[in-house]
Amino acid sequence: MSSPLSSVNGLASGVQWQDLVAQIIAAESAQRVAPINRRSDLATNQATAWKRFEELAATLRDTTTTLRDPSVFAATSASVPSSAAGVLTASSGATAVPGRYDVQVLQLASTEKVGGGIVTDASTALGVTGAIVINGRAVTVAATDTLGTLRDKVNAANTGAGASGVSAVIQGSGTGARLVLTAAETGVSGIELSDATVGTLAALGLSDGTTSANIRPTGEMQSYRASSSTTAIATAMGVTAPAAATLNVGGAVIAVDLATDTLATLAARINGALGRSDAARIENETANGRTQSRLVTTVPVASDGSVDAAASARTMSLLGFTTTGRGGVAQVVASAGTYTDGVGMANASTLLSNLGGAGGSLGLANGDVVTVRGSRGDGSAVVRTLTVGAGTTVQDLLDTMNNGGSGFGAGTRPATTAINGSGRLTLTDGTVGDSQLGVSITVAKAGGGTTTLGAFGTAQGTVGRAVSITAGRDANVLVDGRVSSQRTNAVTSAIAGVTLNLEGVSGASPLTLTVGRDTTGIAAKVTAMASAYNALRTWVTTNTARGGVLANDQIARGMIASLTNAITGGVAGLASGATTNAVLFGLQHDKTGVLSLDATAFANALASQPSAVQQLFSMTGDATDGEVSFVTGTAASQPSATPYAVNITQAATQAQATGAVWSTYATTGAPDTMTITDGFTGAVASVSLANGDGIDAVINRMNGAFAAQGLTVTVGKTVDGRLQLTSRDYGSAGALTVAYTPGAGGDGTALLGIAAGSRSGLNVAGTIHGVAALGSGQSLTGAAGDASEGLVVRYTGTTARAAGTVRFSQGLNGLLARLAATMAAGSTSITDQRITALERSVTDFAKQITTQQARLDAHRASLTRQFVAMESAIARTNAIASSLNSQINSLNSQPR
Repeated sequence: MSSPLSSVNGLASGVQWQDLVAQIIAAESAQRVAPINRRSDLATNQATAWKRFEELAATLRDTTTTLRDPSVFAATSASVPSSAAGVLTASSGATAVPGRYDVQVLQLASTEKVGGGIVTDASTALGVTGAIVINGRAVTVAATDTLGTLRDKVNAANTGAGASGVSAVIQGSGTGARLVLTAAETGVSGIELSDATVGTLAALGLSDGTTSANIRPTGEMQSYRASSSTTAIATAMGVTAPAAATLNVGGAVIAVDLATDTLATLAARINGALGRSDAARIENETANGRTQSRLVTTVPVASDGSVDAAASARTMSLLGFTTTGRGGVAQVVASAGTYTDGVGMANASTLLSNLGGAGGSLGLANGDVVTVRGSRGDGSAVVRTLTVGAGTTVQDLLDTMNNGGSGFGAGTRPATTAINGSGRLTLTDGTVGDSQLGVSITVAKAGGGTTTLGAFGTAQGTVGRAVSITAGRDANVLVDGRVSSQRTNAVTSAIAGVTLNLEGVSGASPLTLTVGRDTTGIAAKVTAMASAYNALRTWVTTNTARGGVLANDQIARGMIASLTNAITGGVAGLASGATTNAVLFGLQHDKTGVLSLDATAFANALASQPSAVQQLFSMTGDATDGEVSFVTGTAASQPSATPYAVNITQAATQAQATGAVWSTYATTGAPDTMTITDGFTGAVASVSLANGDGIDAVINRMNGAFAAQGLTVTVGKTVDGRLQLTSRDYGSAGALTVAYTPGAGGDGTALLGIAAGSRSGLNVAGTIHGVAALGSGQSLTGAAGDASEGLVVRYTGTTARAAGTVRFSQGLNGLLARLAATMAAGSTSITDQRITALERSVTDFAKQITTQQARLDAHRASLTRQFVAMESAIARTNAIASSLNSQINSLNSQPR
């Protein structure tokens, strides 16, 4: 039942009890909840503060970790004089050797362009059937193909993982259109073309029909690029292989079948045939974003007609040992009609007065003036005149057109004139390529009026064009008298560790390139580290001061103190006599505690003591034993106040297989095959073993196959005539496997004395710091949990023994990086533990606040009930009193 109105908010009692309840609850909240809220807010703010501390510590960790790398202090910079502007810029890395270099840019790399034949209409079928190969990708040509569809086919071959790197466009001209191929990258051999169907290139105007040997400037012969050295050549190109053929290689005849042979098997076959390991090799090069392979020979390769001359020539062409010619075409302007002399076709001795055409005599007579107008191939104008006399011949007209200071035969681009066997007058440009050569001949009649000798043009002649529009060139640069070439204008082969960015050809005088230590860049990295330290230190000082969110927090102060002590204290693990304090190299605190780098002192130290600076700041190590070398360490590796002892209990070995004594291979059947698998690379090579093979020939054949296939395995002969296979790599990773495939009718492989199966080497074993270390190949790594944890050394010895000591230093930045890592975010960092504890406290405080609030709410409800009851009681009492007063008043009002 609802309370009467008089019971609400003191209507009955006159007391504002709701305000009183609110005051009571507020007082209790201030006593019970407010302290918890204050503690919760403090914990929240402190957790946020520690997170900011972690961010600043992470910045310090990152800047110091970078400086742990010794190569940072070996960084160099390259500079060129102002006179090199527009010609050369340069950059250098840690491996560059400081010094001065004389540089001349002889030639910039350029992109190759090739143009096809000119047609009158790009949408007309070309009528050519066949196929071509562009940079190892086949393109078929159908009789119905137009320039447009052929362009699309070429561009389709320039897509995907095996893109040809050659694009095609249709280029218009005044007399028609042509297909133009453009290489995607600069350099020689940007566009390698061969006929998949004989004569297709010439039919498309992409070749002049001639061929020549593909010879490098070094005199070596090379094939075209192929997508793989281990895929059948015809398959890699996407062409139909010609019939198996033979080639003459350095005087030896070898069989070649492009349907099954790879570049690698051809290299091995050449080396085997010549009994050498260096006659042929596979070279890989990256072009157009993909790595491709070439076959390179130091001996001449020629076609061989002993089996199938045509197949041999086609095999040479597809392999790219012969290249197609790209000679240009000279423009020929000819008369549209033919000239006669009244009996037959006119010739040079025909009198002009007898000259006629298809419609009869041209009517030339004495006194007529013949005017020849036109332009040479370069566009320069020609105007010549000739007055017809009784004995004037066609040759006189030709001489007039050609001779003299203003004739077609003069100028920088002369042409020649003639009359051909078909009775046509012709002008032939003396220069191949696009031409403006043209002519018109008019006649002013002696009796009045004019006439013409007819139209002239290329319809009955030839349109001039260049097949090789732009030759692909490598960049050539002369450095200190030595020429270096590279496919691009970013030349890295001229000076070790330096990239020369070529922008133009230089003059006769060399430019001086200076390579020096990058003092400014190194100092900037050290300054960034100092700034990160200052930011962290300033933040700690501010926030742990009185009134700060971490006031008097000894953990934060202790962590910054550890960093400060690391900077001001000596660096452990350095060699005796080394500088151990960064103050001597310009890194020091000022009187306010701010860390700064004296740039001048630091630059002087880098110039005079570069190795000392590197050792002080970065991770270094060295060993006392000549067969032990320091490799690296990790953040867990402790500096060695006393050098760590190294003891070798087992030296690493290579996988090896040694056979029996033999000199000549013998088998009663077909040749056997020996297959070797490299356990380190997974590469596989197979070698044929034929009856009568000498051991030296087999060794050369095997080494050639291994090199071609990329095996890290070598083969040699022991002093007593045994084959010996040896892996290049040590330990269990350097394994090799031998397998055999006997030839039909016999098996002579037992003669070798090398059983089929796998062999592997032994990993090095031993201790570092007296604790068993982890061995892998020749590398020994300090055990987890030991002070030497993560320390890696290499032992190249062959016997088990005590191997001296190794010294290790984290360097100043290694130490700072390690300390900062314990302060940055991480599940085990001190700061993470503080943040977790504070966030847990905030959660607990929230629970306490909820509990106290529930109690306060219950107390508020209780007080409210009590005051409501009081109001109700007072209201009832007031009602009774009012009733009694009414009764009394009623009695008093009655008459007595």
